[in-house]
Amino acid sequence: MKKSELIIRMETDCKIRGNAHRNRFTKYRNLHVRIGLPAALLATAAGSLATISADEAALASHYSGLEIAGLICSWSVALFTAASTFLRPLETSQGHKEKAGAYDVLLGQIGRAVEYLKEDELRKEIEAIDSKIDDLKKAEPFLSDKILRTSKISLIKAGELSETNNTYKNEG
Repeated sequence: MKKSELIIRMETDCKIRGNAHRNRFTKYRNLHVRIGLPAALLATAAGSLATISADEAALASHYSGLEIAGLICSWSVALFTAASTFLRPLETSQGHKEKAGAYDVLLGQIGRAVEYLKEDELRKEIEAIDSKIDDLKKAEPFLSDKILRTSKISLIKAGELSETNNTYKNEG
């Protein structure tokens, strides 16, 4: 592969993967809020209803509407908390944020190397950056081909990526 083709492939790869990780970061950050906020609100409601219905329980021999509502809130809190624990949206979003940043750094290194280094130094630097990209791919959270294609399409539409290199193969 020619040096110029390698540089274009590396830049394209960094742009697509960085954008994909930013999109995943946003998705998981929003999921964290969508799960966490209802859990907190329902926990508050369940606690309040339980306190109110405890006073009424001594007077009645049947379940009141407040007790049933308290049970529903309690079960909902348990489900939201379990989902949040299982999905770990906050931790996942932070992992994607870190990977997006790492690809942005590598993209900047490529640009500086092309701009300022001489031929021999450039080849060595490009090889080192390519190795870092490969290592980063191996350590990143999973990105499906569909996610990468969607990322590429959004970059093309935004004018940040050329359509001339319109095939993307998920490497690594």
